[in-house]
Amino acid sequence: MTCWKVKYSISNMESEAAPTPLTQLDDLRKAQVLAHTRYPKLGPWYPPLFGAAAAGWVAAYALPVWGSLLVWVVLGSTAGALMRWYVAKRGAAPNPMQAPAPIKHEMVIYLVGLTILIGAILAAYLAIGWWAGALVAFVGFTIGIAVYERRYAEAAHRAEVEAGITA
Repeated sequence: MTCWKVKYSISNMESEAAPTPLTQLDDLRKAQVLAHTRYPKLGPWYPPLFGAAAAGWVAAYALPVWGSLLVWVVLGSTAGALMRWYVAKRGAAPNPMQAPAPIKHEMVIYLVGLTILIGAILAAYLAIGWWAGALVAFVGFTIGIAVYERRYAEAAHRAEVEAGITA
């Protein structure tokens, strides 16, 4: 039985009346919001690990070609496996096109910040060296992910309040 069917069965038993199309639409709208707001928290290890991976990616440019390729394959494969695990655990991948307005706003801010951060990493790499680019990548991604996680959680709460799911 899917979650919707369980909820439908429970609400139907409680009210002893068949749900109206408006009730069903409201339940569907709430389910769409919940798909973006209820997700497993990754924990405090996530931002610095992401920052270290970004720094490793940048630092790999200083290696010989075979070393760079090896680092990029390992980091890319690990990132892909972790993303598959997270989507399997969460049940869905975040989709900016279907996200509620408060969450979509935070996703756009994150993407703009990411673009600026990549420019800063490139500038540090070209002006100073690989180690400066790696340092900017580590600090920028660690702080950026931590701030994004906090802002996303706040936006998720606002979206649930707007949908009438929580108070």
